[in-house]
Amino acid sequence: MTDNKDYTISELSEEFGVTLRAIRFYESKNLLSPLRDGKKRIYSMKQRRRLEIIVKGKRLGFSLREISEQIQQTESNPQNANKVHFSYELLKEQEVYLETQQKEIAAALAELRDTIKEAEYE
Repeated sequence: MTDNKDYTISELSEEFGVTLRAIRFYESKNLLSPLRDGKKRIYSMKQRRRLEIIVKGKRLGFSLREISEQIQQTESNPQNANKVHFSYELLKEQEVYLETQQKEIAAALAELRDTIKEAEYE
């Protein structure tokens, strides 16, 4: 991909599997800032990379605040200009967080299933 390619909101929506509404929401949170040609939105390669970080971050369970911080860190380091980058430390913290959630969900499901069994015999 060349750095001078522009994208429409529809192209990005299709490429990343997100709705137009989601992209506009990210704009409202100042995570994306396309150029405007009347009502038409024009996204640069930089904006496309930002959306790539947002989508990956959401899949990994990060908050928009955490994603915004990662965008800033990625863009402040010229070596990361063409990469979707999350810090190792943040990724490890997220792994622990999700594993904890997984255990809590498993415990809640076990308790729910026990309660369902008890209810069957009443």
